[in-house]
Amino acid sequence: EILARTIYAEPFHFSTFQEGVEEVTAIFAPFGNVSSVRLVQESAQGQIDHLAVFVELLSVEQALAALEAKVQNRQGEKLTLWSKQDYKIMIKRQKLIERKQKKTQGHPELQPLKNPPKSRKGVFVKMTNLASNITRHHIEEAMERYGVVKFVEHHYNNASAIIRFEKSAASQNAIEDFRQNGGMRVGGRIPEISLVTGEEEKIENQKLEQRTKRLNVSVQWWKKKKEKSFR
Repeated sequence: EILARTIYAEPFHFSTFQEGVEEVTAIFAPFGNVSSVRLVQESAQGQIDHLAVFVELLSVEQALAALEAKVQNRQGEKLTLWSKQDYKIMIKRQKLIERKQKKTQGHPELQPLKNPPKSRKGVFVKMTNLASNITRHHIEEAMERYGVVKFVEHHYNNASAIIRFEKSAASQNAIEDFRQNGGMRVGGRIPEISLVTGEEEKIENQKLEQRTKRLNVSVQWWKKKKEKSFR
């Protein structure tokens, strides 16, 4: 749950950490109580004019409200906000790209991620009646038996989750297994499972496209940062 209620935010230009905590707390106070503010270590290496922070709020709902808002730092710059989950995915992909590039180039150069197809059919599955003590990792681990899990969006507020498989066959396998064998326990409870279709599937595809665009923006930012470090 901490991952779901934590936000990555940048840029900031504070000179002391205490100054940064005060600025960040004031910015996110309209959305709820700020539990903690942590400096993103990657942003603090060798520079102080462009810093990033992790902001932890008290609830997932507060974090989602902040992510949908348009907020600025003290200098009037628009803040770039990502969920910590999206940030971790971006960092993971960045490292994979760097490892591949190092094999053939003098230094790594990040490339934008490929845009997803406009519509993914039959790859989204919805789970409901989830136990309150499980995490996104538990869900992913349980569903990997049916195929490659690309993403899990865990909704703590209504005990549900959306799972995106790499292939539609994995979704069908999961649905069929739950139908024939009565499902399996996840965190001590047997959840209900259904295929996401129609308007709900359209919404999930839109969210996937938006998430990929945000990751592309972040990769471009990291690319520029890397280029500066090699000058």
